[in-house]
Amino acid sequence: MKMKYSILLSIVLACLLAQEVKAQNTMQTSQYMVNYMIINPAVVGLNEHSEFRLSYRNQWSGIEGAPTTFFGSANTSLGHQGSASRRRRGGRRRGYRGRSGRPHHGLGAYIMNDQAGAVSQIRMYANYAYHLRISSQVRMSAGASAGLISNQIDKDKIYVVDPNDPLLANAQNSMHPDIQIGFWFHSSNWFAGLSATEFNLSNGFGTELGALQPNYYLTGGYRFELSRELDFVPSVLMKTVNFSQYQLDMNLKLRYRSVLWGGLSLRGTQDLTAIFGLDLMNGMMMAYSYDYQLTEVNAVSNGSHEITIGFNMKGKRQRRGLDRRAFW
Repeated sequence: MKMKYSILLSIVLACLLAQEVKAQNTMQTSQYMVNYMIINPAVVGLNEHSEFRLSYRNQWSGIEGAPTTFFGSANTSLGHQGSASRRRRGGRRRGYRGRSGRPHHGLGAYIMNDQAGAVSQIRMYANYAYHLRISSQVRMSAGASAGLISNQIDKDKIYVVDPNDPLLANAQNSMHPDIQIGFWFHSSNWFAGLSATEFNLSNGFGTELGALQPNYYLTGGYRFELSRELDFVPSVLMKTVNFSQYQLDMNLKLRYRSVLWGGLSLRGTQDLTAIFGLDLMNGMMMAYSYDYQLTEVNAVSNGSHEITIGFNMKGKRQRRGLDRRAFW
């Protein structure tokens, strides 16, 4: 087992060092749909209320040294003017209405810690977004994030036959500044976003461990109202790493009365994910997902588990207000 563990860690380390394997620089998550600020800073401040999220992911459960990820985020809006929703009888929302439709600002921050065997990565970002209405039903926002990415390696956790192996000797800790930019468009029935992340502003401090490569995301979805209480939301996410590697996620989501929801997601040819969540009236929310691996990893893995809990803190004036992301 120890030999298998050392081989696995060596492979992971080699992947991080090789520039060809660029997609592993970003955190893997199956629940970006409950916290899009992970991939697009333009959603920060989308709602009137403040939002807090905590997530934990155990990838490839059952494999020693497999990745585990912790993620925490918070965001709020500033200068938001009335945005109550128009409702039908029975509580169904029909669209947006507001007083002046004045632009407003969004502020946020998040931190994530990803651990894979002897290799760990910490990311910290501050986010800003500017929101405005471009028609009676359509809003757009532009956002940016600035932060740091710290890569660390604990060589004491790696067992190698040759202690002078150049792969290990050349691996050093590194730190990179990073910038993310994004745009978001949405109405009561659809959303679309475009973002770019991991723009390395320097060569890092020390020899690089996992060189950054730009990641680009294109996402969109549409809400179909099946009944007065049931919505169906198909969506897609296209990701490319420096326009050399591509990944397509296809998602199907059913939402009941803006409270209970569940769905399926197919990530390329790698994973099939089942996900469900609850949005409670007191502002609490939770989501759980299970990834079934469609590759050879499934033979030694018990799948991947991810859980998110959150809280939407609304003021008295906002308690009956609109949660825009509840539309989709």
